[in-house]
Amino acid sequence: MAYYGPLFFGKNKMINLETHRKYDQGKIANLFQERGWPVIFTDARNIDMMVPHIGSPVLCIDGKNANREESKKIEGIKLPGGVDFVAALKTGGCPVGFNAAAGELARLGYRAGTHKKCSFYELWKNGLLEFAKYPLVLPKFNSEASEQDNLGRWISLKIRQWGGEHFHLPGEHTERKVRLNPFFGITPVSQSDYFSFDLWPAQLLDISDSDSINLLAETVEKINRECMVVEILTHKPH
Repeated sequence: MAYYGPLFFGKNKMINLETHRKYDQGKIANLFQERGWPVIFTDARNIDMMVPHIGSPVLCIDGKNANREESKKIEGIKLPGGVDFVAALKTGGCPVGFNAAAGELARLGYRAGTHKKCSFYELWKNGLLEFAKYPLVLPKFNSEASEQDNLGRWISLKIRQWGGEHFHLPGEHTERKVRLNPFFGITPVSQSDYFSFDLWPAQLLDISDSDSINLLAETVEKINRECMVVEILTHKPH
């Protein structure tokens, strides 16, 4: 599928900042604060934002997205673990559930996406995500190859069957904060020092804010507790 866009806004540009009708900034901030996170607010017009590529795979929240080669760099919507996030919270972690998750993303105009050596996937696979509503159910293999190699091939095959992409993100985690974007139809440009999370796709998929925030926060806490600072994008100085 061809990608269209992106429409790049850059800093201090006039952009349409619209949130879900039920978006409650105070509630979102409280969910983080209850977990011991400092919360800061930043005017979205002061950072680089862009319209996600239509038809692009959903990306993980990793700052490593910024390290991809320019020829391979895309800016899709960003959720922890990509399609895994939707499966973990809405459709289930079995093949049927993943197929349904891919369909949910297609309804928004995007494709399933995962990446190799994904921290969210590893945490989920090992049962370490308390706020995941569904377990990850993986197949058993009768093969001399290692389980990791078999799983890698299986995931790559399945993600293509679901119309998506399983890609490589180079580099290591260097994130220092989480950036949360509530505004419809746009996404922060990936930066290596930020985990970037788009709340609005989860809201459009009827995933509750509390489920989204708790799973996001838990994931980051288990990757690196030094990243427990959230920057919530707002439409006016706070």
